[in-house]
Amino acid sequence: MTTTFTTTQPKAPQAGWIHQHDLTSLAGVLTSQYQCTAADHQATGAPLHGIVQQHEVQRGMYLRLNRLRDRHGVTPRARLHPGLKISLVWRGEACVSFDEHSFTLDANKRACGLLIAVDEPTTFVRHGRRGAVEFSAVLSLTSDWLQRRLGSPLPSVCCHGLRQHLGHLRWTPSSDLVARLDNVSQTADMTTVLNLERESIALAMVSEALAHQTTPAVSHGGKAWQQRLAGWIASGESLHLSPADMASRLGMSLRQLQRRYHREYGLPLSAGLRQQHLLRARAALQDENVSVDTAASIAGYRHAANFATAFKQHFGEGPAQCRRHAQRQLSTDAAS
Repeated sequence: MTTTFTTTQPKAPQAGWIHQHDLTSLAGVLTSQYQCTAADHQATGAPLHGIVQQHEVQRGMYLRLNRLRDRHGVTPRARLHPGLKISLVWRGEACVSFDEHSFTLDANKRACGLLIAVDEPTTFVRHGRRGAVEFSAVLSLTSDWLQRRLGSPLPSVCCHGLRQHLGHLRWTPSSDLVARLDNVSQTADMTTVLNLERESIALAMVSEALAHQTTPAVSHGGKAWQQRLAGWIASGESLHLSPADMASRLGMSLRQLQRRYHREYGLPLSAGLRQQHLLRARAALQDENVSVDTAASIAGYRHAANFATAFKQHFGEGPAQCRRHAQRQLSTDAAS
């Protein structure tokens, strides 16, 4: 599901003006009891100007992208459905409340983020200010997505760093993630490549935000480096990081990371990453019925033919055959 209100049609007289009915339509997917007021009660016309997009990048995973200027001091209020909220602001600021908990995300010095567990229906308020600018992303993970991907519908259970309803933590996004968000938020085009990029960015937001629950691995204590590396692989972010980037984020040299990986898994780092990316692509073919082209992108291959060759070498069957077998098994299970 995708909802977009943008400035991408400059010849239209109202292009770029975002009206109350647009906001109501957008909010209806993830909230109820939506209301919107403005500080300037005498103001007329659209309350916001800019681009707002909302994409369901996976079933139950919604990415909202905002590039907005608030014309009237808009304050929307709604009841949020349960789920995990991951917010990031990279220009301007956002002032929000979840029940009695209020937060200001001020990106005037650097981009900043908020991770919060909404275990039960909660009143959400965005406190608008006339003339304010906000470039932001909000990722909403529904209870259904959390159950399927993380094993529990309650975000406070899935995320050990949150612990309770409205448990929260602040996080700092990487410069790479901010640059990707700024780029993709400027267009509402619905090409396959852009849709995959939005999904990849959403998964990177999950990975980076959740990584802030644990102490960084600079001390090399325990197996924290393995957990972070596994998170990058699971989210797809590892496709956008070089081995040197990974080592730097883990607080070690590339040679240290390569030695540690080989000692733990018996494989060179590059071979291990390639294997894990193929496993992730196979899971998508079997569980989500994605196309072979999409599976190739998930595994980091630009060409489906090269992906099919590597897939067959590793698993003994091609990706199309794997997909057919999975669908046949689903049909058999449903019939029984």
